[in-house]
Amino acid sequence: MEGLRAVAILLVVANHAWGWPAGGYVGVDVFFVVSGYLITRGLIRDRIQHGSVRLAAFYVKRVARLVPAAALVIAVTSALIALVYFPLTSEVLATQPFSSLFGVQNWSMVRSGADYLNPSGAPSPFQHFWSLSLEEQFYAIWPWTLAAVWFLAVRVRRGSAERSVRTATFGVVIVMIALSLAASVLITAVNPGAAYFLPVTRFWELGVGAAIAAAGLGLRGVGVPAVAMRWAGLAMIALSAVLYTPATPFPGIAALLPVAGTALVVLAAERADEPSPRVQRRRRSRRTPNCRPLCAPPSKPPAGPPSPIS
Repeated sequence: MEGLRAVAILLVVANHAWGWPAGGYVGVDVFFVVSGYLITRGLIRDRIQHGSVRLAAFYVKRVARLVPAAALVIAVTSALIALVYFPLTSEVLATQPFSSLFGVQNWSMVRSGADYLNPSGAPSPFQHFWSLSLEEQFYAIWPWTLAAVWFLAVRVRRGSAERSVRTATFGVVIVMIALSLAASVLITAVNPGAAYFLPVTRFWELGVGAAIAAAGLGLRGVGVPAVAMRWAGLAMIALSAVLYTPATPFPGIAALLPVAGTALVVLAAERADEPSPRVQRRRRSRRTPNCRPLCAPPSKPPAGPPSPIS
């Protein structure tokens, strides 16, 4: 998973620094899928182990992980703007740092009419906080949604609590993916600049990762080698990064390629945690007593004339 994050970072940095690959912005989509997977997997494990979603602990961890680094970057960026780009100070510093710190930078971009892929002027120094803001909005909604769904699911469950939790999660995720993807296609066709930043056009990408987390062990039976899935997924991500350009309507349908590629890599990592068939057979043989010497039927006497001794 760390290697996948490294690929995403390299794509985005290379795109901003050198303009190649032209579609390096798909690295953000990779992050969204990974985030949806990790967050949902953690919430499911917490629910199964503790019997409830510890929302306070979840948000304390998120704040401790995200806020210090974000606040430092915002403070340093604000200071540099005030010192170096003084004419922009009153316009930029009035709202942008606060929008970034409080997780609404993507909405600030939409309100200002910004177009990430085809900017009409110099981009905001805080523009890169839009993706973090969108993830924070997902964090604000998703745990509460799952907690409510699980509360109902365990009361009408059939089977184990874990099965009910995973089934309910998967059902909610499928609905979210369908609605958000449809909105992404429609809004991208009408207003691609706004579609790039809106949660409603992006949540389906986090939902794809969440679906893998919800399916869990059920996806490990897929009869495709993990290594083949991993390389196929990386090839799809690379292909989208090379073929896509700022002129590509995005996210919309075009986002399916990098999202599906990331899903394959994540699924390969999920399956890699499963012991190989040989190891599974070895473990079963250690747990199951070998009763063949006791249970085997007696061997038949050899054919031929009876022995003189008898």
